Formats: sequence, structure tokens, C-alpha cells
Amino acid sequence: MATRPGNGWQAAPQQGTRLAVAALVVAILGLVLGVLFPPLFLLGAVAIALGAGHLGRGQEQLSPAGRGLTIASLVVGVICLLLTLPFLVGVID
Repeated sequence: MATRPGNGWQAAPQQGTRLAVAALVVAILGLVLGVLFPPLFLLGAVAIALGAGHLGRGQEQLSPAGRGLTIASLVVGVICLLLTLPFLVGVID
């Protein structure tokens, strides 16, 4: 009996996406929680570090889904850091 994704069986998750998902979760948390407490926008730096580390593994080890999640975490992390700049400079109290 063959198991295909369409007949009730789940497809196996792609390998190598855990770090990408972690980076994206940290970036989203930084973006959402940073609105309530602006220093938490600095979680964007953590997301960028995780994403860059994941991209640094090499193209042959990254799945397409992992690469996309990593790029998304880098983009959201940069947005978090850009939103942090006014608070670090002291323009907004």
C-alpha cells in the first residue's frame, strides 16, 4: 500500500527548517512585542544572527522552504532593527 500525501497520510517535513522557523518566530515576536516594549525590537538582531547562520550552511544543505523562511526572518529582523533606531537615538521617548 503506497502512502501519498493525498490519501490521509502526512508528508514528511523537510529537513533543515528548524533553525529557519526559529529565526522567523524570534523576528515576529520582536516585531509584535516591540510595539508594546520598544527595546524588544532588538530581537531583530537575534533573528538576523539566526538567519545568517542558517544561510551560511551552504546552498546544498538548504531546502527551498528553509531558504524562504530564512530570507523572511532576515527581512523581518531588519525591519525590527529599523524600528529600534528612533528609540536608540532618543527621538521617541
